[in-house]
Amino acid sequence: MKISKISWQERLARIFYFFPLQLLLLQFKSNWFLIVFWAIPWLVVTESFGSTYGIPTTILFPEYLSKVDFVSHFILGFSLGGFIMAYHISSYISNGYKFPFIATLSRPFYKYTLNNSITPLVFLVFLGYKTFHFQVFRELISEKDAITNLLGLYLGCFVFIIISMAYFLGTNKNIQKTKIAKEEAIVDLLHKEKNWSDEIIRTQSWRIKTYLGDFLKIRLANSGEHYDDNLLKSIIKQNHINASLFEFALIITVILLGIFGENSLFFIPAGASAFLILTLILMIYSALRSWLNLWTPLVLILLIFGVNTLSKYQFFNYSNQAYGMEYDSTKAPYNTQTLKAHISNTRQYENDILQQEHVLDKWKQKVSSNNQKPKLVLVNCSGGGLRSAAWTFNTLSYLDSLTQGDFFKNVHLISGSSGGILSASYYRELYRKQKKKIKILILMRDLKI
Repeated sequence: MKISKISWQERLARIFYFFPLQLLLLQFKSNWFLIVFWAIPWLVVTESFGSTYGIPTTILFPEYLSKVDFVSHFILGFSLGGFIMAYHISSYISNGYKFPFIATLSRPFYKYTLNNSITPLVFLVFLGYKTFHFQVFRELISEKDAITNLLGLYLGCFVFIIISMAYFLGTNKNIQKTKIAKEEAIVDLLHKEKNWSDEIIRTQSWRIKTYLGDFLKIRLANSGEHYDDNLLKSIIKQNHINASLFEFALIITVILLGIFGENSLFFIPAGASAFLILTLILMIYSALRSWLNLWTPLVLILLIFGVNTLSKYQFFNYSNQAYGMEYDSTKAPYNTQTLKAHISNTRQYENDILQQEHVLDKWKQKVSSNNQKPKLVLVNCSGGGLRSAAWTFNTLSYLDSLTQGDFFKNVHLISGSSGGILSASYYRELYRKQKKKIKILILMRDLKI
């Protein structure tokens, strides 16, 4: 049998109408909001957003129960897997009907996800590189530990994806499993009912020539024009409903994690919480888009501002309780009369003054070898994240070196906020350990404290 040669025009068409490429182009054209959801973790991982406040560390060096290990990375990867599946589901629900040929394939949602994985795969590869580089060269852990952490990250991600795929492979219909039924499919809880016969418009706008099949083999796409429209409608609609039910389950899971958030086991890494929030917003966006179409971004923005406004009212606030306080007894009245009564009672103020004078007397006896008044030094540190922390530590060490250790000896009080006070606390602990001759794990030869 003689095989005819493929023209160069046909080769170019097969490249341009490659399913993964067409899906990417479609998202930039009609679903740019999905790209925005990916832009947020990209900015964080590249340390282009929130680096001053240490936000990239929550993803590149996640902590769980005060440990950074395989488990913490597994939890982060598991939540990342949820975000990736939410992205695939949202894309499938929004765009699946534009590619009716997928109804002719076995395991339609799996094939769609496989061809829609360019963005997630690129992100996973880049995240692995940044995580390894950050942990080895910034956190100074061993390469072996960094690789172990990466294994936890990828394993958690793929475990969630495998669980998700097991659900879809067991529920999705294809052309071989479907018979045209007279009864209607189950009602979709999250998305607007659509007339899929009207939605499936066979035009050349989003035609597909080739797609990724099993084992990443490139296959020729079947247009599906010889199949009955009702048959294709039934398949796509059922797959759409299955995706919606899974979407609903993800939303319930996020809500349950919030309800049981007081349990220490649910103190998941901050990066994992961020991915869960993005997943929840993406699910809400997917549901809104089904009803509102192009109005969705505007309505979502208004919804965010509306929730922020409602959070100012007591009814929408979640009350946090401080450990050690009594909440069962009658609450102390907070009003003008109570405040005036406390102001007129000067006994507590007098006791505070006497207590502080006693503290100062002890400090004077400690730092002064004679009756002369020592110089009283009060340190106030500004906030500002890592920059302020580095500046504060360097300034304190430099002042102490100039005074041969007398500066910090005369410090009576340190106050401040954020990175500044953290750095000053660290410096104070180094000073205490040196005075007590406790081994310090950093080189102190240049700091004369």
